[in-house]
Amino acid sequence: MNTTLIAALTSIGLALPASALTTVYTDRAAFAAAAGVTSTIDFNNLAGPGSFFNYNGGALRASGVRFTSNATLFAVGAGWYGTNYADGAYLATAFASTDILRATLPLVTAVGFDFGSLFGSGTTANILLSDGTTVSAISAGSIRPLADFGFIGFTSSIPLTSIEIALPDAPDYSAIDNFTFSRTGVAPVSEPAAIALAGGGLALIALSRRRRSV
Repeated sequence: MNTTLIAALTSIGLALPASALTTVYTDRAAFAAAAGVTSTIDFNNLAGPGSFFNYNGGALRASGVRFTSNATLFAVGAGWYGTNYADGAYLATAFASTDILRATLPLVTAVGFDFGSLFGSGTTANILLSDGTTVSAISAGSIRPLADFGFIGFTSSIPLTSIEIALPDAPDYSAIDNFTFSRTGVAPVSEPAAIALAGGGLALIALSRRRRSV
């Protein structure tokens, strides 16, 4: 990806196992090498070319992942906004003050996705993992005018059961694509440090984690 991405990890004060280790990636190839065997949901074939599908408050279930939103959840087909977005369809949310996309996961060791805005400027995704990690990531990519989405990915030493992605609404709106994960039992490559960073276009990353007594 050619987009600039900033990620800042901050504590939310959750009790975490002493052995918990979260690794953050901004390059999909490096993430794939660390994650091992993965599955990818590309959201294609959920809506026809030049159209969209509205889940009307319901859930999208694919490959063992359940996607829900506090806003309106759409699968958007290729060409809906009159662009030739190379990856075809994508998943978007809209019409809340902050659109929160939640993915309930089938116990995974790694999860990552492409993200960006639908119009004009980039977007900020505020991400919460079930292991307590929070990340604020900025992607300059957008569907219109056509540009690559940004990428953010994670591996964790404890099973991940969910990820929440808070995205801004109007005027630019936001979307995700190529949602990738590795199920538990397929161990990711071990990392020598608590945070591993990869990929050009990374502007800044900082980590802070706090534990409380149980």
